[in-house]
Amino acid sequence: MKKKIFQVFVLGILISLNSCAGLLLNAVKEAPVANKVLLHDNPKKGDYSLYQIVYDTGDPQANALRGNTKFKIEITDVVGGELHISEAFTGSGIAGGYLNGLVFKFVTDMEGNVKSAVLDDHGVETKLKIAQKGDEAYNNYQILSEEDFERWNVPSKVKVTAGEFETKARYLTKTKDMNSASYAVYLTNEDVKFQHVASYAVIRNDDGSYQCKLSAELIETGTK
Repeated sequence: MKKKIFQVFVLGILISLNSCAGLLLNAVKEAPVANKVLLHDNPKKGDYSLYQIVYDTGDPQANALRGNTKFKIEITDVVGGELHISEAFTGSGIAGGYLNGLVFKFVTDMEGNVKSAVLDDHGVETKLKIAQKGDEAYNNYQILSEEDFERWNVPSKVKVTAGEFETKARYLTKTKDMNSASYAVYLTNEDVKFQHVASYAVIRNDDGSYQCKLSAELIETGTK
C-alpha cells in the first residue's frame, strides 16, 4: 500500500507523468511522456510556475522529498510558433538531492501538443517517447466528474503559498480504475501559468471512504 501511495504521490507532481528519483531514472527514460502540456492563455517566454512538495505519506521514501524539493515549469523560448518548455528540479536531503540537475525539456505547439521531449540529466540528453493512443499518458487532464469530486472529498477551493484559488479537478490519466486504492489529481485554475495550482493524492481507506491529501503546491507564478 505504501509503495502504491508513493507512486501516486510522485505521479502527481510531474508534467511528464513519470517518477524520476534515483533508481527509477531508467524507467523514466523508457516510458512515454504525456502528449499534452496544460497551458494558460497567451503563453510567452518567461512564464513560469514554481512548486514545492508538501505531502507526508508516512512512507520514509516519499517523506525524504518533503519540504526540500521544488520544481519549476517555465517557457524558456518561443520560436516559429513553438514553445520551448523546461521542468527543472532542485532538492536536498536523502532523496530530494537525486533530482538536482534533472531537466525535462519539451517543444510544443501553441496549444501545448508535445512535438518533442528530452530528459537532460546533468548535461546528458535522452530523447523521450511521446505518448500515443493506447498509452497511459495519452490525453491526460480529463475533468473529474461531480460524482468523484464528492466521493473523493476533493476541494473546489484551495489555499496554497501562492494564494487562494477556485479550482477544477483533473485526472492525471486518461482512464481510471474505480477499484484502485489510490489516484492522482491536479487542481487547476486558468489564471495560473500552466494552470496547475496543486496536486492531491486520493487514497481509499479500508472502510471504503477516501482521504484527499495535498502532495504539491504552487508557491509562485508569473513572468520573468
